[in-house]
Amino acid sequence: MERLKITPESYARKVDFIETAMGEGAHLILPVSKATGITMSKEAWDRIVDIGLLYHLGPETTGQSLANMYGITKEAIRQTRDKFIVNLYENSSDKTKKKFPLKTIILRKPVILPQREKLSERNGGIALKVKSLMQEEGITDAKEITSRLGITAADLRIIMESGMFKRWGLDLHVDRINRSFKEVEDKVNEMTDDKELQEYLDGFSGPSLRSYIYRKDSTQTIFGLLGATLKELGVKNNRYAKPVALKLKADGIPVRLLSGGVQKKGEHEHQKTYFIYFLKQKQRIIDAVIALGSLRKNPEINSLKRPNPESSINCQ
Repeated sequence: MERLKITPESYARKVDFIETAMGEGAHLILPVSKATGITMSKEAWDRIVDIGLLYHLGPETTGQSLANMYGITKEAIRQTRDKFIVNLYENSSDKTKKKFPLKTIILRKPVILPQREKLSERNGGIALKVKSLMQEEGITDAKEITSRLGITAADLRIIMESGMFKRWGLDLHVDRINRSFKEVEDKVNEMTDDKELQEYLDGFSGPSLRSYIYRKDSTQTIFGLLGATLKELGVKNNRYAKPVALKLKADGIPVRLLSGGVQKKGEHEHQKTYFIYFLKQKQRIIDAVIALGSLRKNPEINSLKRPNPESSINCQ
């Protein structure tokens, strides 16, 4: 679909479409795939409707907050929110389709400045604290800001690149930190506390973490892929990677989700997702997985598995 400009007017039009379509009962009709002719299950459609309504009509819901809520990726949320609009449109009457052509319905939603500030406050207020340091204290040194707030340069760079700071008229150059593989290796080997290791793992930006994991010049000695370790233990079904990762993290073992590229299978697109851990803890992870017994029969693991293929991700 065409990428439309996000404005309060375009958002109001989308809300009008959703309310009109649902008033006709379009959300009660199970969508049928044009490619296969297969009717979507009620469970899958109900999930899409729930996520679609929370995203499009929720005043403060974001892709990330929904991803956290449903235990899936932001990309999966993006695909689901779009499916909601497209399928709702297909289920609508000709009159509604004529009044709201699909190409005129915005798929995203605007987030006005007061809402962004409120979201920032709910998420720890880091962005507002950066704003305060820059505006009220006149601090323009990135290193001083990260030191004062206890955040990484990668965190600060993401904050400064947000539209919120552009609206505030604030700008700050944040140097990219290029740590050598040896520096990272030495740092990891020095740390023994799980909380400290988890914070260090979470501190990497996605691109930099991928560069350390997929380096081609020598053997990997820092990071391990949970999916690959599970396969070594005879677990062939990659859908167990996520519930095992959640279980390990709940038990205090440092694990991080890392999103990769999008892989297309048939008419569905799946975002590759990897679960990363420190190789120095590999035996600990192996022991923890073995202690779970049969993953297929473990009730806790099965309760953490994805409930339907609509939200599936390719875990490695």
